Amino acid sequence: MPFCFNPKLAFLQPQHVATTIFLEQCAFEHSQRGFSKQLTEYRIRFSGTLSYGLFNICDVTERKDWLLKMKMRGWNMPDCREDVRRFMFVHMVATMGCDPVVTDKDMDCPKNWKEVLHGRQRYPSEPVGHRSYGKTVCLHSIVVNPWLRGLGLGTAALKSFVQRIHSRGLADRVALLCHKHEIRFFAKCGFKNIGRSDTTSLPGQYYNMIFDLPERDTHIAWKGILEDAEKL
Repeated sequence: MPFCFNPKLAFLQPQHVATTIFLEQCAFEHSQRGFSKQLTEYRIRFSGTLSYGLFNICDVTERKDWLLKMKMRGWNMPDCREDVRRFMFVHMVATMGCDPVVTDKDMDCPKNWKEVLHGRQRYPSEPVGHRSYGKTVCLHSIVVNPWLRGLGLGTAALKSFVQRIHSRGLADRVALLCHKHEIRFFAKCGFKNIGRSDTTSLPGQYYNMIFDLPERDTHIAWKGILEDAEKL
């Protein structure tokens, strides 16, 4: 890495929307999966404490050329000099759902979400998107900065994400959709493939991956998970 690795996993805030969209564009530019700016913003603004970013402090003066190549925005640090910024290297965007797998309803958003956001209307127009009363965390996106792939950041961030959801007792499971060639990666992080998805919201074939969370006072056996994944 061309910088000192000093990571911090923190909640995504409205000020992070533009950078999150930028990472989505970089990651899925040549992918059928694509993304929606509207959905990305909706999920960050309405998911509360479900969406995370992995941030790292960088010295802009020392790594100026590299940071310019990334074309990313950095945030000032309190009580630090101006050229020390915090940059987002990984993001995970999620909402709460009511089904044991990610469905078309989970991947949608209410048509009036902006009216609700600005207080012009009180309730969503449709029971879709983020539903706080659900018990399934629907992980819609995990994206690593393209210039930092292959360093294990995605694996570390995903495990930390699952661990935090578990320790906070927010849900019974974490669910996501992935392509066939991505199954092994998610299996190493504890997710189980339970078959093809019935969703029609995304082009191509996707698979349902589920991480059933243990009881809150039970530790997640990461070592055993990795050993089981190696047998696949």
